[in-house]
Amino acid sequence: MASARSRLKLQGNPSHAGAWFLCLALLVAGCTVGHANSAGHTSHPNSARTPSGGPSPAGNSRRSAPDRHVLAAEYMAIATPANRQLDEEVDSYEDNEHDNLAVAKADLRKETATEQWFDEQLLKITFPPSIAAVAAALVGANNQRIALTRRQSRAATLAELVAFDKRHKDADAAVEVQVKYIRAMLGLPPPETS
Repeated sequence: MASARSRLKLQGNPSHAGAWFLCLALLVAGCTVGHANSAGHTSHPNSARTPSGGPSPAGNSRRSAPDRHVLAAEYMAIATPANRQLDEEVDSYEDNEHDNLAVAKADLRKETATEQWFDEQLLKITFPPSIAAVAAALVGANNQRIALTRRQSRAATLAELVAFDKRHKDADAAVEVQVKYIRAMLGLPPPETS
């Protein structure tokens, strides 16, 4: 991501938490694949639309022999708008975290909505088991970050809000590890960093 606190893109190195999520995901890959294709997921406020308002590409992802290029395109079709949306939300949070508690908290709530939307769309893609395991690990790491962001968004003061920033960056790094893995498995280059 272009912002200082990247979200779904990779900047950091693998961590023990990332490796733990990958192992856990490999153990539950069979359950996750079945769950990923079931109906009834909650949706982003824009429902079956991307954060930028376009239709979701993940709905027609069933195929008998997935082509890696098709899967990569489906992944990028959700990652690109989610990253763009998160860049805006994170930039706004960083602009307001030291002087506007209400706006900064609202930005954090928007981040969680975008991250949840990304997870839901990712789980709709019919990946082969090895990639589905990494997708599950990515969602697991992202769920931990979402839980932390929700706690941060309930801060009563600016000082309390900012006190979460280091833990939030660590949670970002755990997500970034999984993003690196899934992009490599899909034959995608690492995300741009700046």
